[in-house]
Amino acid sequence: RFVPGSSHEALHGLVGGGLFNSTCGLIESAGRIAAGDHELQRGVLEAWEGVMAFLKDLPPADSEAGFKPWVPQMVWFLGLILTMPEQKSDVQDSAVSVLGDLLQLASKTLSEFSRHILQHVQQQPRALHTACGLHLQVDERSANQKWVETLSRKLLILESASSAQPSSIFGAG
Repeated sequence: RFVPGSSHEALHGLVGGGLFNSTCGLIESAGRIAAGDHELQRGVLEAWEGVMAFLKDLPPADSEAGFKPWVPQMVWFLGLILTMPEQKSDVQDSAVSVLGDLLQLASKTLSEFSRHILQHVQQQPRALHTACGLHLQVDERSANQKWVETLSRKLLILESASSAQPSSIFGAG
């Protein structure tokens, strides 16, 4: 979970040297086999949390360059976790938190990278509704669920979660 500073040298060593891609590849591989193992699911979510913490401190262009190829895999895994019946609450809460971090990253610049993130999230409408806690009464929702709902509404993806089109805040698509 160590997140190095975002100095040019650190970034070059991680992204330019292929370590970031190797790390994301390992997380993605673990996610593919984690379906029935709550401990492995928790570990994969913690790893994605670490990636998101790293990306938060980077300039948007650097985040996009390093992370764009991994968005589909992360969103697929979050969708899997959020739509699993009888999921452990701590694992589901972690998935909601990671999705919130991803939406927050998308809201930073409203760029092509943001559109890419939102397109993948919109392909998981059931997971998005679960993450927002829409199946619960308002007073039963966690702070993270309310946060994800707020971000989703700000990004105009909640109502259009079943649409393949990116939200209108990006202009013509």
